Amino acid sequence: MSQPLKIVTWNCNGKFREKYKEIARLNADVYIIQECEDPAFTKDEGYKTWGHNALWIGASRHKGLGVFSPSGHHITRLEWDVNGLEYFIPFSLSNKVNIVAAWCHGAKMPTYRYIGQLWQFIRRHKDRLSDSIIAGDLNSNPIWDTRTRNWNHSDVTFELSNFGIVSAYHHLRNELPGKELVPTFFLQKNLLKPYHIDYVFADEAILSSNDTALEVGEPESWIKWSDHMPITATLVI
Repeated sequence: MSQPLKIVTWNCNGKFREKYKEIARLNADVYIIQECEDPAFTKDEGYKTWGHNALWIGASRHKGLGVFSPSGHHITRLEWDVNGLEYFIPFSLSNKVNIVAAWCHGAKMPTYRYIGQLWQFIRRHKDRLSDSIIAGDLNSNPIWDTRTRNWNHSDVTFELSNFGIVSAYHHLRNELPGKELVPTFFLQKNLLKPYHIDYVFADEAILSSNDTALEVGEPESWIKWSDHMPITATLVI
């Protein structure tokens, strides 16, 4: 029987131990958090307890990518070879759906940075992505597309569309990529510098359900905590 699944992705802008209670108010099944500390090594007992059911990766225990399910859903890391790509956590949620948590940033690969990391990830796992959900801070938008290389934001969305995977925001709001009316990021927390760079991608058939919903956090509520707004997606799986 299909059930609604609530996913939140949020770049917390660091010091997640001081912010997890705010995002917990969204009552999600799974939280994908960029720039968070490793809960296994924190001295904050509240954060450690809240993050007891988690997957985490990072070059420093103070700043990485985390997947959390405080409500107790079974999260199992999938053994998909990332081979140096930064940062991705492929995982199974309660053996019902595969999700790829993502944080695309500068990385250490000089030729594949930012969205290029996801482009490489997709090419390596084409045979596994069907029916998967991809969520996270991609630090990308087609307004920055360039043809000086053979990959960009539009190339990534095209590759995903070949598997029937599309952006939930654009599908549900019928807005064109690069023409988004609702930003997910404000550079330096400046409301005059808005961008749309955080996403949830899912199978188009899932997004066509009448019970599917997507919300972007309001800056009035979230800008004091981060330069990114949380995205909450409710999908029927």
